[in-house]
Amino acid sequence: MGVRRPRRLPELDSLEYFLLLIAMIVMVGFSFVSAVYAFSVAWLMPVIFLALYMILRVLIPLRGAEPRVRDFRDQIAALERRLDALQISLSATPVQYHIDNNEFYGNLAERVRNTARTRVDVTYFRGVPPSAFAQEKSQQYFRSLLEWAGQDPSRVVRRIIGVHNDRMREWAYAHWTDTRGTPNYEARVVEYLGKPDMFNMALIDDRYVYLAFSGRTDQSMSGLDIDDARACQYFTRYYDQNWAIAEPLADWVARTRGSR
Repeated sequence: MGVRRPRRLPELDSLEYFLLLIAMIVMVGFSFVSAVYAFSVAWLMPVIFLALYMILRVLIPLRGAEPRVRDFRDQIAALERRLDALQISLSATPVQYHIDNNEFYGNLAERVRNTARTRVDVTYFRGVPPSAFAQEKSQQYFRSLLEWAGQDPSRVVRRIIGVHNDRMREWAYAHWTDTRGTPNYEARVVEYLGKPDMFNMALIDDRYVYLAFSGRTDQSMSGLDIDDARACQYFTRYYDQNWAIAEPLADWVARTRGSR
């Protein structure tokens, strides 16, 4: 281990500051003497000005400490950034995983009924229509969207439907009949090849993201949900791109039914 160096007061590093320190001690002693012997004010005036000079002389070098203060401020800013990064890592984006239809659609239905306030954006790209799901919670979710939209006309539901076979086509026709009386429930159609199934999503109030992934059978699936506004913002941009190129359900029905 190295030898510790004795500490020295910074003021004693300079002969000038050493002399100022001695002079201030003398001034303190002189003030006591003058109080005892009642010296004339004429003697005290020079001493007062000398004391003021010494005080100012000590304070003036503080201007030279500005670079050190700036460096200290930079160190504090760097420390704040590290603390912010630590806080982000400690409060990582919460992700919840769902192993099957019941877990996923059950949680999503509860979110729509109890949490959603203004907007729900959803997609449906599957080989079978929603009516084909045997799980009750799946059916509860699909009913909850229409119920939620019907409770308040200021709410908005947008749904993108992928159509690629006769079963999905017939379901889309029936869905148009069921929803055309709810103006704040808007649906659009995207015709695609259907192989493989695309992942599906539900976006709620610019905060919650639900992602569903098809399984090996028509009844199997898994998914996850993310409670994060920034993640929802990214997925909303992707959703809006698909919404822009999709065909309104009413127009699609009129076009395809007329051609059959």
